[in-house]
Amino acid sequence: MVITGRRITENQFSSPPTLESNRRRIGVGNRDRLKDVQDGSRRRKAPNWARQFLLAATFTALICGPTHAAVAQSDSERIAELERKLEQSQQTIEEMAARIQKLEMAGPQQQQAPAPGAQPTPPSAVANLPAKEAGHAHDAQPAPADQGIITLFGTPLHGFGDVGGLVTNAKSRRKGFTVGSLDFYLTPDFGANVRGLAELNFEVNSEGDLDVDLERFQLGYAFGDYATAWLGRFHTPFGYFNTAFHHGTQLQTAVRRPQFLDFEDKGGILPVHTVGLWGTGGVALGGGKLTYDLYVGNAASIEDGTLNMNMAGLTRFRPSFGTTVGYTFRGALEGLKAGLHWLRGDVQSLTLNNKTALNITGGYLVYPEEPWEFMTELYRFDNKDLTGGTGTHGSWATFGQLARTFGRWTPYGRAEWTNFNQRDPYFHDLETGRSYVRGALGIRYDLTSRAALKLEFRRTRTKEAGSDFQSDNAGELQFSIRF
Repeated sequence: MVITGRRITENQFSSPPTLESNRRRIGVGNRDRLKDVQDGSRRRKAPNWARQFLLAATFTALICGPTHAAVAQSDSERIAELERKLEQSQQTIEEMAARIQKLEMAGPQQQQAPAPGAQPTPPSAVANLPAKEAGHAHDAQPAPADQGIITLFGTPLHGFGDVGGLVTNAKSRRKGFTVGSLDFYLTPDFGANVRGLAELNFEVNSEGDLDVDLERFQLGYAFGDYATAWLGRFHTPFGYFNTAFHHGTQLQTAVRRPQFLDFEDKGGILPVHTVGLWGTGGVALGGGKLTYDLYVGNAASIEDGTLNMNMAGLTRFRPSFGTTVGYTFRGALEGLKAGLHWLRGDVQSLTLNNKTALNITGGYLVYPEEPWEFMTELYRFDNKDLTGGTGTHGSWATFGQLARTFGRWTPYGRAEWTNFNQRDPYFHDLETGRSYVRGALGIRYDLTSRAALKLEFRRTRTKEAGSDFQSDNAGELQFSIRF
């Protein structure tokens, strides 16, 4: 039998002698009715080649069966029996087709255990990404193409976005509905052990203009869990927060980052980005895991009151370097993380033409495991004036945050304290280098695992010249997503 297209015509059968004898014994009238039944069933489109094959086999078995049963049955009983069997065969074929399709979709996602002595599977293209990105969007395996995943040149495209509204009593600040940012990132697969991450962010600045920033672009090689080397622009690995929460606000519990840890173009007073070389990894130790970060890059500059990370390099190279050592506990203290960090670099102020030796030390203690979230970090500054000769100036900044999840709801609170010495040229030259105290209370509601609504109230007291404090009370609504 030859099956072509969607229909099977009678003269396409090449019947064996037994089939001809059966047809003569049934009669011309019975043959016509049988032909109508066959034609009606053949109009149903087979989902694939397996269905066509099974359908042909079913016809052959039914027609070439024992001839005495066909003689014994009446025409109506014979046709009814054929229709019943055809309907059962149709249902069986559809069930098999559905099972085959389900297995084909699940097959690529299943991972088989390696055979004894076999080499371990190389880490995925997003392995060894910094901190909080593991367990969130950046380390999630790409969804099957038929689930509507967005791709760019064959690479899954992920991202974040947020919109909202702001009310405040600060006269100098804008109020009303706001567009935050639209952030895209790629983690292309370059083969075994080669890593890559590119992040492009479209954001609206405080003046209402649209800025486009290449926030991160880093290429690396993973030697294993114990060591990965990155080259490019990355988030400076000091503390915990800066490498745990990136430009996607959906990842973080609160609406905003701590003010002193904000990004450079949003008024942050720390070099939260570095352009250079970064080595990171971890080893098992004492039932837990010891992690480390070592990095060196271009030293920052201060330009128009804002930190510039010098992505194009420096006319006269000045290095910035640092390290972070952390420990992740297991057992009774499962999930607790603690660490120490240090950063050193000479920062040149292009506006006031002075240079400061930036020296930062500090530490962190966090417990980010649901339902609780606890974070605290400390940054100590001992900056030396290399131009004016005013000596070394001490300053500090710290924050603490506590949150508790109840189903989809997560209430939280955060407190920030800073004391920036205004005799230090580094803070004096920064537009936002003023001491402040801030308290914030808010609640987050997770609509889905990829969308959240947040409502936050905060009060900020900033120390201005003459030891006066300026208060700013604000309420902010945010709708954030990730994809």
